[in-house]
Amino acid sequence: MAREIDAAERALFLEAFETGTVVDKDRDAAEPTPHEGHRPRKVKRRDRRLEVEERLDLHGYTVDEALVRLAAFIAAALGQRVRYVLIITGKGQRSKGGVAVLRQAIERWLRGPGASMIESYSDAPRELGGRGAWLVELRRRKRPRRS
Repeated sequence: MAREIDAAERALFLEAFETGTVVDKDRDAAEPTPHEGHRPRKVKRRDRRLEVEERLDLHGYTVDEALVRLAAFIAAALGQRVRYVLIITGKGQRSKGGVAVLRQAIERWLRGPGASMIESYSDAPRELGGRGAWLVELRRRKRPRRS
């Protein structure tokens, strides 16, 4: 069940999505982001031994709802030190005009606002959904030094 999103949270997310800025409450605003300017690579996966640790199925969600869920999912996965996730969007066969709207929006997010969190992404292997899903490799976060 999807949780309710209040208007302020939705507005903040949509502003961040449009501008490509990410707010990190745990970081000083003057401090540069760790991967500023990073662009994730879209790659063709040949290694079938990758272990998908978490999955997010976005079937049936609007683009706005899906992007909010995606951002929260990726942030949680990073916090759990997950390396590979599967984002299921569907192929758009039931969409108006057969256009994979969710798939396109998710790829824009992976290349834009989500870029600092993503190492690479690719179409999922056929057995995991093929062009109806993205296989995403998350960036490794450095552990904070203990004083």
